[in-house]
Amino acid sequence: MISFTRPVLVAALTVAAFAAPAALAGQAPEQAVAPLPDGKVAVVNTDVFPEKIAELKEKYDQIESQYKSRFDVIQKLAEEAKAIGDKLSSSTDLTLDATRQLQTQYEDLQRRGTREETDLHDEVTRALDTATRPIQEKLKNFMSAYAREHGIVAVFNLVPAADSGLFAFWNPGTDITDDFVAAYNKANPAAGARTGTAPKPGDSPSGRP
Repeated sequence: MISFTRPVLVAALTVAAFAAPAALAGQAPEQAVAPLPDGKVAVVNTDVFPEKIAELKEKYDQIESQYKSRFDVIQKLAEEAKAIGDKLSSSTDLTLDATRQLQTQYEDLQRRGTREETDLHDEVTRALDTATRPIQEKLKNFMSAYAREHGIVAVFNLVPAADSGLFAFWNPGTDITDDFVAAYNKANPAAGARTGTAPKPGDSPSGRP
């Protein structure tokens, strides 16, 4: 079932900020390479961004509210299918016809639920991508500026790096997540915080339909 646990669409937010600029990536091998800059290495946990970055959280809340009725339908289908499944597995006095009828109902509910869930997942994914893409670009640019300001020469996305085995060790003191989130939220308050009211689902940033 879809659980609206904040799908992590921002896991790769900072990849472009950490990669070599295109000009350097395509430079000729014989070109002189500048001395490596002195600076710090840091990690950031972008998995928390949908909950802690105010602008992102606002968008996720809007999408969740927009699609809640569809999610409730899927939940209801799942509950009905479970009730029939439990009856099929626990009842000992069902006739063959009754068993076949319940089995047909169960399979129909399963098909409908799967179809609804797939459609909803696709729609939510597209809606989130559209709603959060401008914020993701702002986050990438803000990360570049933040790194320069703090003398950071490399930032690793913590969870993917740890899961891939990239880190043999990392010092918790290198985690800039909380400080970065606080700095970004201060510079980029959510629309609801700027106006004093939370925008309703479907509202455009400009206030126009």
